[in-house]
This record gives sequence, structure tokens and C-alpha cells, in this order.
Amino acid sequence: MVKWGLKCVKLLDSFSFMPSHKASALSGNLQLAEIVLNTEVAETLR
Repeated sequence: MVKWGLKCVKLLDSFSFMPSHKASALSGNLQLAEIVLNTEVAETLR
């Protein structure tokens, strides 16, 4: 992600956002990522 100037600013457990009746039907590791453009890196790549 560094190559494109992207930065992960937040990683959250998806199960904490789901209703319990939906979360109980799933298994595994579900995560939500908040990714932003790092403008300093993006400018140097131009």
C-alpha cells in the first residue's frame, strides 16, 4: 500500500457492528479497514 500512498488508519472487528442474529451465522475473521490516501507520499510519486 505504501507504493500507492495508501495508509490504513483504522482496523475494526466487523462482528461488533453486526446484529447478533447475523453474526452468529458467520465464522472466521471479518475486519473493516479505513484506508486513506497519504498525500505526502502520493505527491512524491507524481
